Amino acid sequence: MGTLFSQSLISQPLIMRSYFNETQGRHLFFWASVPFEKAGNAGMKESGEKFYTARGYAVLSAGEDELTSSMEDYLEMIYRLSGREGYTRVKDVAESLHVQPPSATKMVQKLREKGQVQAEKYGIIKLTPEGRRIGAYLLNRHNTLRDFLELIGVKEHLHEDVEGIEHNVSKPTLQCLLDFVSFLRSKPHLVEEFRRYRAQRAEAEIRG
Repeated sequence: MGTLFSQSLISQPLIMRSYFNETQGRHLFFWASVPFEKAGNAGMKESGEKFYTARGYAVLSAGEDELTSSMEDYLEMIYRLSGREGYTRVKDVAESLHVQPPSATKMVQKLREKGQVQAEKYGIIKLTPEGRRIGAYLLNRHNTLRDFLELIGVKEHLHEDVEGIEHNVSKPTLQCLLDFVSFLRSKPHLVEEFRRYRAQRAEAEIRG
């Protein structure tokens, strides 16, 4: 059922209702006025869709071993820095993330407790098999989002946007984006057509 709002700001919204008329043997529909605060809820109840805050969705999807955004940033960087040697150092992680060594040490300890890394002497950090697997996924996630935003023409605040999105995107959505990036790369003419479209729109806006 839909909700109808009058053009008048003081009018109450109308919501379509129905009832079964036994005499006519069919459902009859009518518009009924409802308070504004209930109008939006009516559509949600009928659709069965539930809404939460961003934090609410995070709580629903989180498990006992869920990594925080900061943990993901550290794990991704440790994976990047480990490279061929298979290890990195706390000071290198701290420098790369522009944090103080004590802060990096605390986070490495948390990752060790979650079974993602092994902390050894002289500040050496090694990824566990599980840490390596997740680190590879996090790096792939970062690169996929970066490639997607670059393909659609994002230049300013690219890295900030990637950082803001990557901690809130689900695996199914990420896979869709990965497929879409691959699709666009296989059809560069579509990318060029989209860029021309954006340029034309920008020119039209300048002209007013």
